[in-house]
Amino acid sequence: MDFEQLTPVLIEGNVGETLDLSALSMLPEALRNDQLVRWLVNFTRENTDNFGRRDNERPEDFFVKDLLKDLVAENVKFYYAVLFHIGRRLKVAALADETIMSALETGQLRDTVANNPMLSGYNPQVAAGVLREMLLDAKKEHARVADQNYGLWLIWREEVADFESAVFETSRRYNEQEYDRYDRDPRYGRVLQVFALPGMLLKASFRNKQLNQRMSELGFNVQVSEPSTDLMPMALLQLAAMPDKERYGMMDLLREYNISKGLDVESLRRQREQQLSASMEHLLVREFGDKDPFEAYTALGKTADEHLAALYAKCELPGGNRFFYAERWLKGLVKDFYYYYENQSPKYKPAFDQVDFVAFARSADSSIKRSWVQTYLQPSISTKATLQTIFELNWIEPMVIAIQYQNQQQLSGWNLASVTQVIEMTVKLLNELGYGLYTPAEERLAALWKAAEKETYRIKW
Repeated sequence: MDFEQLTPVLIEGNVGETLDLSALSMLPEALRNDQLVRWLVNFTRENTDNFGRRDNERPEDFFVKDLLKDLVAENVKFYYAVLFHIGRRLKVAALADETIMSALETGQLRDTVANNPMLSGYNPQVAAGVLREMLLDAKKEHARVADQNYGLWLIWREEVADFESAVFETSRRYNEQEYDRYDRDPRYGRVLQVFALPGMLLKASFRNKQLNQRMSELGFNVQVSEPSTDLMPMALLQLAAMPDKERYGMMDLLREYNISKGLDVESLRRQREQQLSASMEHLLVREFGDKDPFEAYTALGKTADEHLAALYAKCELPGGNRFFYAERWLKGLVKDFYYYYENQSPKYKPAFDQVDFVAFARSADSSIKRSWVQTYLQPSISTKATLQTIFELNWIEPMVIAIQYQNQQQLSGWNLASVTQVIEMTVKLLNELGYGLYTPAEERLAALWKAAEKETYRIKW
């Protein structure tokens, strides 16, 4: 897929919004400014997920959530289509009435007869009278259409108001159940409550409402999927009431069922992400070819800067994945210090040499660059201040915590003086590369050293 094919995918949201706005312009002003019309048109943008988060440990949750979304989608589709059918006919009738009223003016009728060669053989007054009757008949017909569709519009408003209330109440109750995990109600009682929610939306469904019947009589039908009539909901209800241990083995079967029915939103989203990732990777391969754009930014290479952040952002793919060059660059950086693993803790020596200090600098530069591509361009924070903060929180602090943990295990001879020496030499080497770092004040390092004896996470120093 080339760039021309990928562009519509990337700008899909903006195009959809533009189409919504252009569609609204086709409606009469009274409809265009109606609150219910605005709610329906903006529904997909403002209500991307009315039914909470997916919980993969409760089959009734993800099944009911997908069922609720399916019910909402078909109602939105129906009322959206009917809205623009009614609106178009009302607007055409209003424009036609305005045009006919203008044509019925005495001077306009006379000019129409005089300028029409087909009426030149008739008496002008007779021709004008006949034309007037024809226009009046047309006016009556347009008035009939306007009255008919205005009546449909009133029904539309009433039903959409019910639908809006049902969506709000259903989503409220669903989310209450979603977060009420440890109440005193029996599990089976909770399952019954969750499975009762689709009934609230079914009561507001267009399928059994007056507007659907009236539109069908007029020959207007919206193509929506027929409701499922299988027994799977009952089977799911029984399964959901089982103890957690017994249900785990059935989860894959449930997911496969949802996928086969096109109900599994998460699977569809992942499929979409994979397609978009493949397209973006193709474009990045065309741009970079065999030249690794991260080669200059290896540890102790070029310092972290705006270009690195922009380059990394360009290589981020949907679903939290990264382009090959970015992934390889990350893996090539030195791992961060972590107190729990001995191989990720700083090694103590009675006397450090230049090789040791270079290794520490390589570790610090790796931590800075790894964090820099994730925290770049924070508002109101300068580049220099951001790099210093990263250096302190993501390298100095984890190093001191790991050292104190080793000391407690009697595995090293580190002290505050040796730590300060390592930090000072690391700052010197990094600044030779172009960083503008500085060693934290002695009292701050002392506070960190003391606090790290007891704490292992986000110490205030």
